[in-house]
Amino acid sequence: MIGAAVRALHSPLPPISRNRAGLDFAIEVGLAHGGYVPKGRKAEDGRIHEKYAVVELSSGSYPERTKRNVRESDGTIILSLNDKLSGGSALTLSYARHAKKPILHIHNSGLGRDPLPQQVRL
Repeated sequence: MIGAAVRALHSPLPPISRNRAGLDFAIEVGLAHGGYVPKGRKAEDGRIHEKYAVVELSSGSYPERTKRNVRESDGTIILSLNDKLSGGSALTLSYARHAKKPILHIHNSGLGRDPLPQQVRL
C-alpha cells in the first residue's frame, strides 16, 4: 500500500503537493493507498480532497499524523536532494528509526556516483 508517508519527497513543489504525489500516483496506476490526516482533513492549502482514501485523526497535529503514518506503515521511503534532512522529513526519519521500521533514504548528494547501494537500510 502506498501511504501518505510518501510525503517526505523534496522537490520544487510546495510541501502539500509533495505530500499528495504518492497518493496521486497510487490512484493513477490502481494501487491501494491510505494513511492518516489531521482532524478536518486539514492541509496547508486547505482541506484534503475526499478522493484520497485516508483516515481523519481526532487530532489536528501534523507530528501526530506523521507518527501514526510511520507506525502503521510497512516502511518509509524518503526522497531528497540532500543527505541532510530537516523539518517534517527529519521527524519522519526519527519516528521510523524509533519504531524500528525499514527506511530507504534516496538522495542526490552523491555527485558522480550511484548513491542507491550505499543508502539502502532495511
